[in-house]
Amino acid sequence: MINRIRKKKRRPPLIRFVAIVIFLSLIGFLIFYSIDNPGFLNGFFDRGEDREAGSVHTETRISTEEAAPAESPEDDQGGPSLWQRIIAFFKRGSDIQESREVYPSRLSVNIYFAGTGQEKILVTEKRQIIAGNPGNALGNVMHELLKGPIVSYHFPVIPAGTILLGSRVNDGIAEVDLSQEFLENSLDTRILDEYIIYSIANTVTSIPDINGVTFFIEGKRIKIYGNIDLSIPIIRNTDLLIEEQ
Repeated sequence: MINRIRKKKRRPPLIRFVAIVIFLSLIGFLIFYSIDNPGFLNGFFDRGEDREAGSVHTETRISTEEAAPAESPEDDQGGPSLWQRIIAFFKRGSDIQESREVYPSRLSVNIYFAGTGQEKILVTEKRQIIAGNPGNALGNVMHELLKGPIVSYHFPVIPAGTILLGSRVNDGIAEVDLSQEFLENSLDTRILDEYIIYSIANTVTSIPDINGVTFFIEGKRIKIYGNIDLSIPIIRNTDLLIEEQ
């Protein structure tokens, strides 16, 4: 009988465990909040002192508030609640992260073509493209390149009929997936091979955050194009460039 009474008086271990977890969570939250708001504990104790000080302290406080600038409606109502402060803290962190990830919505980029009488040199045309992120900018700049030049004495070097099947940016490297015409309609000349590859590479690397390019034909990586080694990403070749104003 005595053992049964003792069993009834014992607290279930689960309730005790939950109570400990809630207590530790509350202590952790107060520590975290006081770190982010150093005046929290001081303000708590100051409120206790304000009650003990009576009318003398009230008069001093009124005179101080008259000299201070006007406060916001939130201050008049006792300031934001604890929950509002928590939300503001995490929102502030989110705003900082978003500000670091801002990318131009539009870009002015260089599109490279061949030029009349410009041996071993690529000429440029400025184009405005929609961006927002490197991936969007890459797709739009490739479409501009495949559309061909606007200036009458500039000439396209990409093989006729080539279509952009897909594109993306991976760790600063552009990946462009082109149709089979890129291989079938190319001319077997060393100079033209270099023009073709570097008109693409120099064009896409004019986009911020893109440092090189790899080539795919209908989803399959190609590692050689004529006499050009494509086994590693192709980077910008300034020897072929003459910037036009």
